[in-house]
Amino acid sequence: MSLVWFGIVTVIGAEIGLLTPPLGISCFVIKTSLNDPDITFKDVFMGALPFAGIMLLVLILLIRFPSLSIGILG
Repeated sequence: MSLVWFGIVTVIGAEIGLLTPPLGISCFVIKTSLNDPDITFKDVFMGALPFAGIMLLVLILLIRFPSLSIGILG
C-alpha cells in the first residue's frame, strides 16, 4: 500500500464528510454566510449533492484502481 494513495483516499473521504449530512460543516458555513432566510439547509445540501456523488465515484475508482492516484497507468 502506498502512503500517497492512502493520503489521497483519506482526504477525499474527509471532503465527502464535510459536504454530506450529518456533519456537512461546509454546508453549514455556506448557509450561515448567505444570510438569506429563503434558502434552507435542504437547498444547500441538495446543491452539494452532485459534487458529493462525483467525489464518491472518484473515491470508489481510486480504491479499485490505486495506480490512478500515483499516476502509474499500466
